[in-house]
Amino acid sequence: MTTNRPDWALIDHTDGYAYGETTDGATVAWNPATDTHALFAGAAGTGKTAATAAVAYAALSQGADVAILNAFRGAELTAFAEPYAVGVAQDVASAAALLREVEQEMRRRARALDGTPTASPKPPLIVVMDEYLTFTEQHPVTQRTPAHEQVSRVLADILHLGRTAGVHLLNIAQRPTLGGHASGAPAGIFKTETHRTLFGHGSTVAEKVALREVTDGYPLPRGYGHTVSAQAPTPTPFRYWLGTDDEYAYRLRHRLGRGKQRPVR
Repeated sequence: MTTNRPDWALIDHTDGYAYGETTDGATVAWNPATDTHALFAGAAGTGKTAATAAVAYAALSQGADVAILNAFRGAELTAFAEPYAVGVAQDVASAAALLREVEQEMRRRARALDGTPTASPKPPLIVVMDEYLTFTEQHPVTQRTPAHEQVSRVLADILHLGRTAGVHLLNIAQRPTLGGHASGAPAGIFKTETHRTLFGHGSTVAEKVALREVTDGYPLPRGYGHTVSAQAPTPTPFRYWLGTDDEYAYRLRHRLGRGKQRPVR
């Protein structure tokens, strides 16, 4: 492997949403058809956002609907994907409103499929939550608002019904926890997800939460991590691709036109 630039041919033709390569040269991708939800974990600067950008680009270019919840205004992920997303939220109140719309769509899809296995499938709906704990936690806990509760409740619903309705979560976190009422996250939020990636060298706790085991013996310089999935349950070292906002934006314009011009909430 001689470069960490995106391999556009693999992004276009891989089953799922490719974002890197293993140290043996195999493609690393999240495929919601086999792994309903995903977790990207790791400290700041380890590559979570770069990999998420590749996933968002791949999903959009393959025709998926993408909703983005990103608490960091002006973040690169929002900048290039916003015109093509079905919605973008940047605070707790707008996240609750956007997720309420996602929940309504999810339940419409589930009702349409009930007893109708031959119904025309809708495109996948990918919900990208950058630093999801910023939308679910509040300290002190007495300052939690109805919006925080709404976000946590809808996340739990998506974890429960997502596979049936084609709605999938990509959760991004610097400090993954097991979830539950103490953190404001729905219980089992990382237990339900199958595709899990830990960027950089995590703590023992982070490795156990993200990978279900502690890795040992792999060098992990900047740009590397470990990933596990339903197809490859043993932690595998990989290197993520690093694309630029301008590259992704140019290619999306070429494929999809000017986009939907959805407002940031």
